[in-house]
Amino acid sequence: MVEVDDHGPVVLLGHALEVARDDKVHLAVLAARLAETWPGRYTLDGPDGPAPWAAQQLGAHLRAAGVQVDDQVWAPGIRGKPTNAVGVTRDALREAVAARA
Repeated sequence: MVEVDDHGPVVLLGHALEVARDDKVHLAVLAARLAETWPGRYTLDGPDGPAPWAAQQLGAHLRAAGVQVDDQVWAPGIRGKPTNAVGVTRDALREAVAARA
C-alpha cells in the first residue's frame, strides 16, 4: 500500500493525471490546469495576484516524483495551437504512479 501525504508526490501525480486530458501535455498547460482546479495548492503569489507554478517548477516536482519529462512534446499550447514544448505524456504519469504502488 502506498502511503499518501496530502502534499507529497503521490497527490501531485494523481492531480496531474486528472487534468492531463490529452495523451501529451505541455508543462505550462498542465500547470495552468492544476492551478485552476486546485488554486490553493498549485499557485504562487505574483505581482498581479495568484499565478500558476512555472513550467520549470512543475517539471522539477514531476521529475522528483519519477516522471519522464520530455524536452519536446507536440501538443496544444496555452493558446490552443499545437507546438513543441517541454511536457509529459499520460503514460509517463501512469508509469510513475505504478512505480510507487
